[in-house]
Amino acid sequence: MIELNIDDIRDQNKTYGTVHLWINQNFGKADRCENKLCKNKSKKYHWAKLKDKVYEFKRENFIMLCASCHYYYDERFKNKIVNKRI
Repeated sequence: MIELNIDDIRDQNKTYGTVHLWINQNFGKADRCENKLCKNKSKKYHWAKLKDKVYEFKRENFIMLCASCHYYYDERFKNKIVNKRI
């Protein structure tokens, strides 16, 4: 595991990589899907940034999703389609 000093990280640009490294170090790997409508199609889990949030060192800016729900969540906003799954 890579050791990170949070004070050093805060001084750096908040990039995708540093924020994801921070969330994994502080909250562990995603281990479940927080989508209440999940159909349990995948056993792989990801941390996904909520679309109305920015990359910051805040747990509330992220949600744990299975790979299937994460795909649908990203596609929903990418295509601006209203998707009732999430």
